Amino acid sequence: MQKTRTKQFRQQLIMNKTSSEEEKKLIKKFETDEYERYRIHEERLKEKHYQLIENLHSKHQATRNELLFVQRQKLEQCIEYETRKLQELQSTFESDWMEFRNTQKTRKLQSISLPYSNGTFLRTQLKPFATTVVRSPVLSSHAPVILRSTGSHRIPSWHTWPNNDLNNDEQFWAISNASDNILF
Repeated sequence: MQKTRTKQFRQQLIMNKTSSEEEKKLIKKFETDEYERYRIHEERLKEKHYQLIENLHSKHQATRNELLFVQRQKLEQCIEYETRKLQELQSTFESDWMEFRNTQKTRKLQSISLPYSNGTFLRTQLKPFATTVVRSPVLSSHAPVILRSTGSHRIPSWHTWPNNDLNNDEQFWAISNASDNILF
């Protein structure tokens, strides 16, 4: 465009019949003015471009800050949730642990008289092993819990009591309640 403007300016000078010396001065001045105009235009474009880039950077930074803020909020919510869950688990564990400890404290070694059942074999004489029976507060029945193994010693059933034939429950109770047959 600059060449076209210079060409037009020369044609105008020719039409006005300007002298060659004056024409050279005018053309030189015109080219200087055109160059200055072009330089100012370029500076304005550069400034505008720079401002656009700055605006984009500031928008990008603002968007990034918003995203970081949202991420931080989500992380804080996750941390709060996990902390709450951990506290719930901890309190549940503590209450369960206290319940377990209380149960263990109430559980005592007891010598109990057993009703006629298949658990009565514990009253037979076991030698050389002894058996301890615990009443479990968890179970609703009075079924005994054996705490010590009898090893490989075979436990005789109640109706094969040593030196006796047991024909009914009364004979069984009479023998089993005798103090020399009770192990505990």
